[in-house]
Amino acid sequence: MFKPLQMRRIRILVLDSYLDRVMNVLGKLRSVQITEVKEGEKEISREKILERYSSLLNSIYYLIDVLKIRDEEIERVSVPEKSSGEYLNEMEKNINSIVEEAESISERLEKISGERKILKSNEFALNCLSSLGIDAGWLGTSDFLYVTAGFLDPGDVEELKLRVRETTKEDHIILMESFKDRILAIVVTLKGHQNDVEGVLKGLRFDALELTNKNLREIKERLESIKEIEDRLHKDLDRIRDEHSKDILVAKEMAQIEKNTQEMVLNLGKTDRVYTINGWIPAREVDNLVREVREASDGCAVIRIYEPEPDEMVPVLLDNPKPFKPFESITEMFGLPSYNEIDPTPIIAITFPLIFGLMFGDVGHGAVLALAGLGMIFMKKGNESYWNFGMILLYCGIFAIIFGFLYGSIFGNEEILSNLYEDLGVGHTYTTPHGEFRTLWMSPTHNMMELFGIALFVGVLHMGLGLIASAVNKVQESGLSSIVPSLSKLWFFCGEVTIIALIFRFPIPLFIQVAEMYPLSDIVLYGICIPVALMLISELIHELHPFGVKKLLGAVGTGLFDVFETSSMFLSNTISYSRIGILAVIHAMMMMAIYKICSMEMISNIFILSIMIVVGGNILVLVLEGLIVFIHTIRLHFYEWFTKFYGAGGIKYSPFIIERRYTELTD
Repeated sequence: MFKPLQMRRIRILVLDSYLDRVMNVLGKLRSVQITEVKEGEKEISREKILERYSSLLNSIYYLIDVLKIRDEEIERVSVPEKSSGEYLNEMEKNINSIVEEAESISERLEKISGERKILKSNEFALNCLSSLGIDAGWLGTSDFLYVTAGFLDPGDVEELKLRVRETTKEDHIILMESFKDRILAIVVTLKGHQNDVEGVLKGLRFDALELTNKNLREIKERLESIKEIEDRLHKDLDRIRDEHSKDILVAKEMAQIEKNTQEMVLNLGKTDRVYTINGWIPAREVDNLVREVREASDGCAVIRIYEPEPDEMVPVLLDNPKPFKPFESITEMFGLPSYNEIDPTPIIAITFPLIFGLMFGDVGHGAVLALAGLGMIFMKKGNESYWNFGMILLYCGIFAIIFGFLYGSIFGNEEILSNLYEDLGVGHTYTTPHGEFRTLWMSPTHNMMELFGIALFVGVLHMGLGLIASAVNKVQESGLSSIVPSLSKLWFFCGEVTIIALIFRFPIPLFIQVAEMYPLSDIVLYGICIPVALMLISELIHELHPFGVKKLLGAVGTGLFDVFETSSMFLSNTISYSRIGILAVIHAMMMMAIYKICSMEMISNIFILSIMIVVGGNILVLVLEGLIVFIHTIRLHFYEWFTKFYGAGGIKYSPFIIERRYTELTD
């Protein structure tokens, strides 16, 4: 916690005859990230095996598609341990025989399906012509006439009549009938106008009827025959699926495992008979790795374990307790911490729902969010993304409930909890034109300034944690010499907040009390001047090696600019946290407006309408403002907090994993 998991660099030297067994062990351990150590020419035999596995997988996916095989739970199949090449030869033989049989049936189905579509089109066309009393035999060119039929869009009908009239000089007949959303048109004209009429029809997107068979009875008989053939062929495919679906699923898993393994093997270094496996592994998994690899290689492997070098890019695996795990997804949205950097996830796990609850405090709305989170957790078991988001919603809902009790609000109603607090004799009483009510802590609509002060205080604590984390990171990176400028920034920040509280009279807890206890001159001296001096001295010491007047002036200028930039950044970031109070007030005001509307005489007399407005208003606030509050909570962490200390320069730990769902290895 607070730091990524300790990693170790490994190097394994293994004889080629044991490589497949060792790779299977590494995949089963799921803890080794393999890195590429060999550039240039790859081992030709392994590349050919990889190509064959890729081709085999294409055949398997073809069978899955043609036979409509679904992933399903089957009894695991015991697979004897063999070399990758032996697995490949066996699977290619089995799969190719199934492909040959299925492909033959599929091609026949595709061919006969094409014939069925053509016949269906002919049948439809003949039925359309029949409805107009047109014999299909009339279509075409005779000694004197040209007859054609086809479909066009309704919007082109008038254009067709006009242009055919202009072309044929009234020597034509046009019959029309509407079918669905298109118009069937039959055009009859003299044979001499054929070419001109065909040109007109092409310009109007006229889909001429193309009849390969003009005998309706023969078409229907052939369609019935095709249906029988298709049914028989589909049954043949079903038989193949029933006989071989298990074998195909097992082959898919085995081929994918071996393909992934061969891709990894191509990245390994190799001498004549020895392969070199380089990678990273969590320190706590080292003993298990050594034991398993030695057992798999019968002791014919050399394993070396190394500490990471100071400037080495080490893959990052976050290590947090399970309750904090969901918030790793928020950390990763911004970027992973570098290996030696503080992991902010444990702090986010506390501050994220806390800030969300401050802005969205309502018992009812919080309960709905918590239930929604529980629903995502239980309905999407096994889906890590849903589990993470569901847990975050659950935590945010719980904190919204807590602050809802403190604000005295249930679905925006302040009377229910007010009566409870009055019976218990706890809380603070507020007087309004409509009567009195109680809250356990404060009312966002009646304690706006106090709430803004609390919001800024939360911001100060939040950014203060960031500055402390920054100091820790810099000490780890540069040693204790960096602690003075880091702590000077924190000191300067506290002094600046105290002056803000004094000048603007913001009731920021602790800081407003300090501001009232001491004169402004003392606050400026001890809270601003001294930390600024320390920051400038640190800058000068850092820059003046060797000493020079120009370097001195440059260092002073750089230091003063940094002070100004730091001051403006602290000011804008601190004020930014006022959004916590603003959104809390907006939440309360929106609910107040909804109940105010419902209390209007013309609405309150209609019970169903009042209920609809209350329910609809709550849903609107829950969804719309809930989303806004969530986005602003993320923003405060990403832009106001992370920028104080977080570099996010880590690379993700990606171990080599062999997933087995349908198979298990046996000795």
